Amino acid sequence: MPKDVLKASVSWQKDMEYLGKDSVGHEILFGASKAFGGTGDYPIPLEGLLATAGACIAVNTQILLRQQGKDYTYFDVKIEGTRKDEYPRIFEKIHAKIKIKGDLERGMIEEITKEVMTKFCPITVILGLTAELKWDLTME
Repeated sequence: MPKDVLKASVSWQKDMEYLGKDSVGHEILFGASKAFGGTGDYPIPLEGLLATAGACIAVNTQILLRQQGKDYTYFDVKIEGTRKDEYPRIFEKIHAKIKIKGDLERGMIEEITKEVMTKFCPITVILGLTAELKWDLTME
């Protein structure tokens, strides 16, 4: 079976602004923080990574729920990453606060969340290799 090959490109736009594109042309602008000469108008790459992790958590949770004939009616995740003081300034701790609503059993959601965070979301799996990965689950 051939391996999935995902592609993206990033091109400099002006000043400290960069345009990222995926393989089908979806675009997202990134920039440097004000501390490094950016305008602060666009996400910095590391915050973009956290947002991407959140999207990965949401998508994979929904996929696993739908495989069981279920779905959520609301999903929100807030992610905070604490960076190391020394270089490379990678994340040393990542904490996801997940809020989910729907006609769902708590035990099932807890198990799905654990599987998403540690197995099915490649972004959280990668981040968990170098950072302490924690999550809280709130259900309504």
